[in-house]
Amino acid sequence: MSFEYTKIEFSTISQITKGKLGFSAIKFSELEPIVSFTARKEDGGDPLLSEIEKEEVVNENKRFYQRLVNDNRTYGIQQFIIKEAIKEYRFKKDLSRIESLGMFPTSTLIAINTFQTESIDDYEKSYLESEIQNGNQISLAYLNDNILQLPKGYKIGLIVDGQHRIAALKELLPKINANLKLGRKKVLEIVDESFLPFLKDRIKNFEFLCTILIDFDIYQQGEIFASVNFNQKPVNRSLYYDIFGSSPNTDRNELKLAHDLVRHLNYNTDSVLYGKIDMLGNGDGIISQSALMELIMKLFGKRKAWHLLYMDYLNEGNLYKILGQFLRLYFSQIKQSFNTYWPTDEQNNRKEYKFVLAKTTGMGALVRLINDIYLDINPKNNKTVEELKLALKERFESIEDNSDLYFSPTSNFVKGAGQGLQSKLYKQIAFDLGYRTSPD
Repeated sequence: MSFEYTKIEFSTISQITKGKLGFSAIKFSELEPIVSFTARKEDGGDPLLSEIEKEEVVNENKRFYQRLVNDNRTYGIQQFIIKEAIKEYRFKKDLSRIESLGMFPTSTLIAINTFQTESIDDYEKSYLESEIQNGNQISLAYLNDNILQLPKGYKIGLIVDGQHRIAALKELLPKINANLKLGRKKVLEIVDESFLPFLKDRIKNFEFLCTILIDFDIYQQGEIFASVNFNQKPVNRSLYYDIFGSSPNTDRNELKLAHDLVRHLNYNTDSVLYGKIDMLGNGDGIISQSALMELIMKLFGKRKAWHLLYMDYLNEGNLYKILGQFLRLYFSQIKQSFNTYWPTDEQNNRKEYKFVLAKTTGMGALVRLINDIYLDINPKNNKTVEELKLALKERFESIEDNSDLYFSPTSNFVKGAGQGLQSKLYKQIAFDLGYRTSPD
């Protein structure tokens, strides 16, 4: 067999990381064929019931940690490139003195793993030919000093951050014809036909400033993606929490435990919140994973209801597992007591569900209420399921007649949003249950 290679020469970067970092300018025409696009998918396992996740879901999820390609964002980048290319074209034709600024100043992060060997011949014989003959995926490149060699025809690189930019150019190329538009106006109403080959050439030779993560494992790549986006630009918190909460290398901490509890509520078929939590912040669900996790984490602090159970979790105990059971019982009773305002089985996203009970305002108040109820009915963490069921039923049955006051469309607690409204609703319910001396 003979192979052709895409060669990437890079300079190394010294930063605070164990892995090897490379820095390179790569033309789009060379970059696009060697990288794959990924999107984080939900991990449908329940961590509190099963030690072994479904292998198919886990293996798939190892690669899919990125945000889904956003069509509006991709379209916006395409429009930006067209507009700036028109400026450059008109400037070069001496038709305008406006210069273009069509650039992506920040790095595109690309992950490339390598096959450890001393020569390209050994790489081909020991790895490439063997994998091809066995029908396996080609996922490793050859590295020699500061030159990566990727066999053509295989998407070995993985886009860790910057997929929208590459997707925009990839999707724009086949659209470059007489019908190409800038906004609602055809491009050929602005410039002449020779602009079209000019634009194609500019895109193919457009250089991406790339930071290359060499031999970082998939979870390190995911954490880098989350860190870059969470610290430097807006990214939905549910995705951030999902990446750090699901990594097998994540230490036991409040984020990991809260993540497991929320997954338990969303994926356990005995949970009344089954399928109703937006796990990745993409709109499928009534309350977001991030909002629910942040509410639950507040219960782990000192002098809070679940502090001892959280310490048990940190010390690798087993008592903390009653938390999943309690949350299922707790929300089951809430559904039963306030059934009129609980989402139906068919209502699994925000657009279909109109009440505040299962949204952030209602859930914020009710999760905060756990600090009072849990310490009241199970202070020693030793009650049976039946005892907990009975105690929860007694508490919530006493305020069932107030359901309209709390959750109806005309309630005072639907006029706005945010922490203040959650606090007001919590104080009212806690007062009605006798946990506070005033609703204010």
